[in-house]
Amino acid sequence: PTPPDSRTENGPVAVIPRCASAVQVDGDGADWDAQPGVLSLPLESNTFGSGEWLGPDDLSGRARLCWTESALYLLVEVRDDIHVQTQSGSTAWQGDEVELLFDGDLRGDFYEEVWNGDDTQLGLSPGDFAGLPPAAVQYHPQVVESLDLELAARRPLEAGGDYTLEAAVPWTVLRFVPQPDLGYGLCVALSDNDHVGEAQQDSMVSHCTRLLVSNPTTWATVQLAP
Repeated sequence: PTPPDSRTENGPVAVIPRCASAVQVDGDGADWDAQPGVLSLPLESNTFGSGEWLGPDDLSGRARLCWTESALYLLVEVRDDIHVQTQSGSTAWQGDEVELLFDGDLRGDFYEEVWNGDDTQLGLSPGDFAGLPPAAVQYHPQVVESLDLELAARRPLEAGGDYTLEAAVPWTVLRFVPQPDLGYGLCVALSDNDHVGEAQQDSMVSHCTRLLVSNPTTWATVQLAP
């Protein structure tokens, strides 16, 4: 059958506006407050580890997005009771991190329940705010460690496990040329580890309420505003 333009079963189509002014990737959301109409996504639906997730105080957040011709900009404010990240590279998912899923060909494989080469999974780790710096990794379609993109994270001393992460993801990393008004798949998710000194994934939350990471039919639909 001819595929539709969006996955309505995963919620309404969200529109990512163009960045109205320059965004400095420094982990500080002040310049985002001056961006009118950015897309804001609540990260509060538990999609993995229901037995470990204790509610919004355990893990939740908000993602804000805008775009330019060169990159997708992302600011994520994370609420977390305990910050644990001991890993980097291909095992960073076993600690606290932000994950970005993007489907650059929504209609081309609309009914496929297994991801393929036009689907991207990135891990954006804030590090441990000590000796382990923020770092980006591509998990899919193949592992690329030490991914080269602008990334910054901040955690005020009084914030406990909370942190803010900011990134500029080049469209070349997503292997994609942006085209406004078309539908694309996207999910932003938070991965959580609450076991100090250990490497494991306890739970995940997202704005995609049906999220199965490797199944693009469960991802939300977005458009890029002209």
